[in-house]
Amino acid sequence: MKNLILGSMLAVVVSLLVACGYKSDLVLPDDPEFKDRVKFPDILLPSPKAEPPAKP
Repeated sequence: MKNLILGSMLAVVVSLLVACGYKSDLVLPDDPEFKDRVKFPDILLPSPKAEPPAKP
């Protein structure tokens, strides 16, 4: 039983390590629609002077 649990845990760890191997440059979109989107830090810590997002 111990070998089954350890084998399963090993398989999960190996699959997670293999899955995170994306090896490409980070490419950020350059279109105007992307620039109007809310950024991640703005969602967590909104500033009081921030304007509401534009409605499409």
